[in-house]
Amino acid sequence: MPLQLSNKPDIHLAQEWIAQLHIWINHHGLTGYDPFDIKAHPLLLRLQRYPFARRTSSLLCDMYPRLSRRLLGIAPTLNAEAPALVGLGHLRLYQVAGDQTHLDNGLACLRQLDELALPGYEGVCWGYPFAMRGVGYDIPANTPVAEVCAIAGQAFLLAHEITGDAAHLDTARRIAMFMLDSLPRVGLKSDKATDFPAWCFGCAAADTRRIHDSNLLVVAHVIRTAVRIGRETWIQAVEPALRFSLDQQRENGSWSYGAYAPGDPHEPKPLRQVDHHHTGTVLRALRDIHEASPRADVEKAIKKGVGFYRKLIRPDGRPVAGRGPWPVDIRACAEGVICPVALDTMMPGGKGMALLVMRWAHRRLRDDATGAPWARRHPFFVSSIPYPRWGVAWMYYALAEYLYRRREEI
Repeated sequence: MPLQLSNKPDIHLAQEWIAQLHIWINHHGLTGYDPFDIKAHPLLLRLQRYPFARRTSSLLCDMYPRLSRRLLGIAPTLNAEAPALVGLGHLRLYQVAGDQTHLDNGLACLRQLDELALPGYEGVCWGYPFAMRGVGYDIPANTPVAEVCAIAGQAFLLAHEITGDAAHLDTARRIAMFMLDSLPRVGLKSDKATDFPAWCFGCAAADTRRIHDSNLLVVAHVIRTAVRIGRETWIQAVEPALRFSLDQQRENGSWSYGAYAPGDPHEPKPLRQVDHHHTGTVLRALRDIHEASPRADVEKAIKKGVGFYRKLIRPDGRPVAGRGPWPVDIRACAEGVICPVALDTMMPGGKGMALLVMRWAHRRLRDDATGAPWARRHPFFVSSIPYPRWGVAWMYYALAEYLYRRREEI
């Protein structure tokens, strides 16, 4: 791992941990279990109908993550989001250290993404290798998922920024084309049964839920790509989707996970919840939009959202969700590092907040021997499984982003 270790404790901790993750990835690869691969199993789906059974089954799957999957015949898979995140991490580390090894590793991840792209669609897209099912939605395996496409898009845009290779920009353009041409556009109905001018990008090609972070990640990729290639009409094309999520911001600065309307086939409760990592992703997407195409309403929404987001990190660094302090998920910890440090100019003290979260996760959600991040901490037990995508890849990118944002101090 070609990083010269800093003698500054705040920097050294991130360097040491990401070096451990680098070794873990080289040894184990990115194929493995995922927190969502088990949820589409018919047995789990039947239990979802009953609140007590749902909570109990979720706890048992957290307590016995490997055993539960073996019993139910869940196979390890490679999720395209994992190489996209690790690729982003390597490219950020190249920007920090200037070492060719990081650039080579990052570009190798992009080549892997090329191989994992789903066939049969206009443009370029990726999905999950397992089905996603719940009340009101049924997404088969290998169906394009907006979030995966957007994260891959970030990686290709960064690769173009670093290398100037037009092929990377062309891939980013084709991702944007897929988003504009193939993702559902879902509005809300008024009392008169007419659509509001705003609508939301569906979070998958077969999913009509209105999810704010997914929607804004799509908007951000399209706008950033449009600015890069000079396609003004694309910016205008996603204006209704941007307006949709801006209008859904609550008075306290938060966003619910999604938007629910009476008559929707989906469960209202999950869509109305506020959690840590979706809130952070919304803010980062808005920041990317504002940086690419500055506008006052987006800046206002970010500042208002930052005021709420601060409440989601406790003084000891433990990230929390709007619904309560437990459990703490590794994805929330990764977001608690990425979001504050990435928004530091609009979130004074953001680097310090990111450091607090990193220290908490390093101490409470990490295997000391290997550095592998554990999945989730409950008040009385830890789900001590490293999920390659959800834990390892997200934390790898989070630590790389932290080092990139503090590169002048190294």
